[in-house]
Amino acid sequence: ESADVGMKQAIEMLAMEPNKITMEGRAYICKCVMDATNAAASVRRVADALPLFVIHSKEDALIAPTHADTLMGLAEQKPSTMEEAIQRGRGVTRMDLEGGHYVVIEAEEPLQDILTEIIQTSEQRRHSQFDS
Repeated sequence: ESADVGMKQAIEMLAMEPNKITMEGRAYICKCVMDATNAAASVRRVADALPLFVIHSKEDALIAPTHADTLMGLAEQKPSTMEEAIQRGRGVTRMDLEGGHYVVIEAEEPLQDILTEIIQTSEQRRHSQFDS
């Protein structure tokens, strides 16, 4: 659950990677790792109180799918569909879209469709509560 990585581990991970990152760049990355905050508890509270939709792109090279998997594991409730998450009023639903790390641009139309569906389903649920 903890994503804490020590400076020594971060340096070892960077040293093992074959890349063209300068020593200054490696030091900066290590500093960022050390300054990082684990938001798991906050995300868990949100997911246990509201529907949370994790949108991830299938070819993202910057944010690994395991990070989306970590978010998925944070909630007690794991609805299988968007409608189920909205009906329950909480939980996590994952949606994988075609695209890279600019999924908002690369998959703009499917993302707009998802957001429209979330809004419409939420509106339908809200209206059905008032009609009852």
